[in-house]
Amino acid sequence: MKFVTAFASATLLALVASHPAAAADPAGEARSIVVQFADLNLDTRAGAAHLLRRIRNAAERVCANPDRSLEKRMQEKACIKFAISNAVATVDRPMVSQYVIARSGAQEPAHDEVPHP
Repeated sequence: MKFVTAFASATLLALVASHPAAAADPAGEARSIVVQFADLNLDTRAGAAHLLRRIRNAAERVCANPDRSLEKRMQEKACIKFAISNAVATVDRPMVSQYVIARSGAQEPAHDEVPHP
């Protein structure tokens, strides 16, 4: 069954736990939510959009902080962005990545602008 956690794999979970904006429970353990997507066709824009909504909802739940101070709200926003980025990278499907780039307003580099190793 296809799934991704809000923070991706166990390896990335360790990285998230060390990120200052990462969601953690009171015991300091990093939190995650499994996002199912076996029912989605990730080769379509509609499927990519639906998965991104699921990932965003999971990230918002995982990163939620009842403290509404400016500092905590900024940390929550950074946590959500970090969780979404990691989940999208873990899914590693071109249409999902393209959809996220298009929604963010960022431009993909032109083929001749991509650095070669």
